Amino acid sequence: MRTLIVEDGESKLVRVRTAVAMAAGAGATIDSVSDVFSALESLRRQRYDLLVLDIALPLRGDGEIVGDAGIQILEHIRTRTASLNVPSHIIGITERDDVFAKAQSLFSARLLSLVYCDLRSADWETALSSRVHHIAQSTPFSSRNYESDIAIVCALQIELDAVLKFLPWNWQQHVVPNDHTLYWRGVVTVNGKAFSAHAACASRMGMPSASALSMKLIHSFRPRLIAMVGIAAGSKSRVELGDLLAADCTWDWGSGKWLTDGHRRTFAPSPRQIPLDLSIRAKLLDIKRRGDAVAKILRDWPSDIGKSKIGFHIGPMATGAAVLADDSTIASLIADNRELIGVDMEAYAVYSAAEESSEPHPKSVCIKAVVDFADGDKKDGWQAFGAYASSVALGFLIEELAGSWS
Repeated sequence: MRTLIVEDGESKLVRVRTAVAMAAGAGATIDSVSDVFSALESLRRQRYDLLVLDIALPLRGDGEIVGDAGIQILEHIRTRTASLNVPSHIIGITERDDVFAKAQSLFSARLLSLVYCDLRSADWETALSSRVHHIAQSTPFSSRNYESDIAIVCALQIELDAVLKFLPWNWQQHVVPNDHTLYWRGVVTVNGKAFSAHAACASRMGMPSASALSMKLIHSFRPRLIAMVGIAAGSKSRVELGDLLAADCTWDWGSGKWLTDGHRRTFAPSPRQIPLDLSIRAKLLDIKRRGDAVAKILRDWPSDIGKSKIGFHIGPMATGAAVLADDSTIASLIADNRELIGVDMEAYAVYSAAEESSEPHPKSVCIKAVVDFADGDKKDGWQAFGAYASSVALGFLIEELAGSWS
């Protein structure tokens, strides 16, 4: 259960936090802020299961205490649902007799709990703890609720740099306790409603690191969507340099068995394909049809390296643990699937992590751009374009998907 406590008194905050923590149980996340502005900003950035709200608060920082400031927060929640994430449960608290008397009828009318905090006694802590315990026990949060909207996985620093630069979502560094990965947290606003995003770069290229990072993002932030952007090798018979690729399905091309027939060794592939979610595929097809994403990519690219036209392909992508630099291997992959559009080293890991995660599963998508053809002929400067183009394309997809997120 994720809780936001809005309380300006330091000693009282400690008591409130302790009461909530004891009742919410293991795995609970508790954030706290001390003024109206910070509370509203937190509700824009994050979904909370429970809001514990002091009624008398400063509007900003160490400003003057306003007796009905908590009521103002409730009004914002009631009237601005398009821009705020509405908490599932709200408990009001106050130690002031006059504030309690004024707020009691409002909380009662809205069927909300209001706790009077007589700081000379521990009875109010028991009452608060009992109410939180009931909420925690009656609602299966871990199996029902997403806690954020988007998680972005990158395999290279140049890819993460492009996300932070070309998706202007007010990114800030974010620390997860006991985790050495550097995360970034941002907010994207679509049609007046804020959606939370997190992004990080894997420690190295390849499926093991991408899988580990994807699982950490899913576990820490419970996103609706986990996405990967960056660069890939294209199938020369089907795509061009700079084209966008979206993995309609993906598999580990190295999965199978080596067989020996006399002195001859052969490889028998046994791939398991993971498909793209149909709703995401439909959004991508519409973006491709409209052409506005490609037009923006070409119009805004700040370099001479690029081209006047790029394609947008939605099709099968193979993932492998090794870097490909010869024509024969990719030719064999095309022989296995003649519609193959590209090859990378991470997509299957991201799709698999989403599929194997605990409930609620995020949907997954991989959008990359062609920077070579897995033939050893590397094109200087195209990595930056690929990282840029795939990030912008993901931004268009998020705008399309956000309309269906409640």
